[in-house]
Amino acid sequence: MRRKLASIPLLACFLLGLASAATAEPPPSPPPDPDRPLLCCDGTLSPSCTCNGPRKGCCSHHKGVCGCAAE
Repeated sequence: MRRKLASIPLLACFLLGLASAATAEPPPSPPPDPDRPLLCCDGTLSPSCTCNGPRKGCCSHHKGVCGCAAE
């Protein structure tokens, strides 16, 4: 019985350590470069539209805008 009692605090510390590691937030990602071109939904890049510019008419012949191009 003595052996089980000695392992309870150790088990509690282990479980609390796992719980605190699981709730840790990942580091923030850097903001996207606003001058990157837009990504059209057909996989092409817009030659004239950027991520921070107006999107009206961008990628209109390429199935619309799907987001910003990857860096």
